[in-house]
Amino acid sequence: LAETPAEPPTEPPAEPPLRAAAAEEPEPTENPEAAAADEADAEAIVPLLKKAWAALQDERFDDANDALGQAGDEAMGKEAQDRLAHWQALVTYSKGFADLRDQALDAARAGLEYEIDGKRVGIVEIDDTKVIYRLAGKNKTVPRSKIPGKLLLAILKGWLNRKPANQLYLGAYHATKSEPDLEKAREAWQLAERGGADASELLPLLDDALDRKSTRLNSSHLVISYAVFCLK
Repeated sequence: LAETPAEPPTEPPAEPPLRAAAAEEPEPTENPEAAAADEADAEAIVPLLKKAWAALQDERFDDANDALGQAGDEAMGKEAQDRLAHWQALVTYSKGFADLRDQALDAARAGLEYEIDGKRVGIVEIDDTKVIYRLAGKNKTVPRSKIPGKLLLAILKGWLNRKPANQLYLGAYHATKSEPDLEKAREAWQLAERGGADASELLPLLDDALDRKSTRLNSSHLVISYAVFCLK
């Protein structure tokens, strides 16, 4: 006769013994001397950051990178290195914005129209040196380098695709123009992040200040740093 199969167990198998709770590791204690040295190191690069800021204002991107390169030779502590990385990202995206702007202006043609503040603005003529645009029935001529900001952004946004990463460049423009608008920079960078782009190196700049005694950047202050007051 065939053997009768064994009855399945009526009770669940015993649970494995509980692991002994791991001993809690002591929290690292802050070293006041190391913290002070790190902060002093971060302050030591401030003059070079100011130099980089001044270069950004004039779109001298090579000079800005040179200043940050010199700062990198002095930035030994983590705080200084992190701070420098944020500024290097700002230079990268500011340069990227300038490149995109030039491409958009090269692509602009007479006959294009944009709606700005509820008014129609049309391009009459554009070349390498000047732009003639029509507003309220009148033609206005400006150097290509002096196009009104709202018209410039209208041309650029009409040319750009809708990739979230493009908001990183637009935010850099708002943060570094002659009168920085950090609210719009924040909006652009946060919009980029919501779309999946990485703005982690840029957003901390909104809370940076080149001088600890100056007002830090936050949502209620439209200055990027102490340098704005000194270098505008």
